[in-house]
Amino acid sequence: MLQSANSDRQMSFDDSHGETFLYELARDGQTTEVIGYLKRGSSPAVRKRAAELLGDFADHPDEQRRDEVVQELIEAVKHGDSEEVRSQAINSLVRYGDEAIKRLIDRFSEFNAKSAPRWLIAENLIEWLDDDRPEFRLVAAAGLEWFGDEGALPALVEAFTDPDPRVRRRAVRSCGAIGDDRIVEALAERLTDPDTRVEKEAASALGAIGTAKALDALIPAARSGDSEVRQIAIDQLGQYGSLDPLPVLLRALEDESGPIRRTAVVALIELFVQAPSDQSHEMRSTVADRLENLSPADVVPELVDVVRESDRWAIRRNAVWLLGRFVDEAGPKVQECLVESLDAEDETTAQLAATTLAELGGDGLEKRVLLFLQNIEEGSAAWNRGQFILDRLGTDSSAELVSTGVSYTYVSDPDDYTGPDRE
Repeated sequence: MLQSANSDRQMSFDDSHGETFLYELARDGQTTEVIGYLKRGSSPAVRKRAAELLGDFADHPDEQRRDEVVQELIEAVKHGDSEEVRSQAINSLVRYGDEAIKRLIDRFSEFNAKSAPRWLIAENLIEWLDDDRPEFRLVAAAGLEWFGDEGALPALVEAFTDPDPRVRRRAVRSCGAIGDDRIVEALAERLTDPDTRVEKEAASALGAIGTAKALDALIPAARSGDSEVRQIAIDQLGQYGSLDPLPVLLRALEDESGPIRRTAVVALIELFVQAPSDQSHEMRSTVADRLENLSPADVVPELVDVVRESDRWAIRRNAVWLLGRFVDEAGPKVQECLVESLDAEDETTAQLAATTLAELGGDGLEKRVLLFLQNIEEGSAAWNRGQFILDRLGTDSSAELVSTGVSYTYVSDPDDYTGPDRE
């Protein structure tokens, strides 16, 4: 429930309680009371602090309460009598996300932004980019992500050198959303921005543009000193659809960061998943051959994680196939991963897991498969796959649950399946 609308009328909105009192109100969820200080605090310092604390409610689970706060912050921007308070209100609105910024743009326009043509809205936002107040430049840069087009690019690129890193970051993001290949060089320059948040946004923007020119510009970022920038760049390089970034991605498999190594594995698989169908098989074999030159310790744990965690079957089935190419015998972790996949929703992934286990073998595999079968419906597809493995391993026919003559489709390659698409 929202706080009583009358409660703030009974309070004194001076600053005699100090900053601690405002903090305690926000901590206790007293939204309406904090709004009261934003609207009627006795000094700009009190009202600014209230605006700042209202930003903390951006993650509040009550949608109605968040909506009320956004509305009051917009009113503070529109009608506040202090530049500091208005600026802080904008800062807090940014924390509420894109929809809050859209509402702010609508409130400040000299027309109905909900019905006005996009070009008219964009023209007004471009004018805001020259405002002396960085917060207004920030709103303009953010708004052009939705309302801007190629005509806004010169002004946005000029904002790449704005003294406020927030403005630079949002200008870069908006350029990525507009997606014009002509700004690749300007975005590439932001990959060495003094603020790493701008660097990350530039890497994401180049990936969003996704042309060969943009992806080429990303390659240096894969060696960035900032791990997050490296990870974004490596992830985007998977879009190439050719083997051009292969050396960069192979080097990333030896990165000190586990998440980056996993990202590199996915990006390597993406190279041939995204490739034209007549090139995919050759590219897959090339990647596998190059992986065999690396240490299993650098690759196997990451492949196992991808098989278990990826939400894309095209990635998982190819990771299973690469495991079969990379190791000579399945150790415990590989066994666990592939046995779990015998019951995968994607039939090709499950069949590849069965084929791979049957070929690799490994100490303890028979026992692990037998335990798996105890929890699987007899005669099901997953049960048949388990039986196939046991038969191929030559398990004693007297062993519990083992039978022969199981019907099974042998799959040894990720392309050995049919379907409308490659997912």
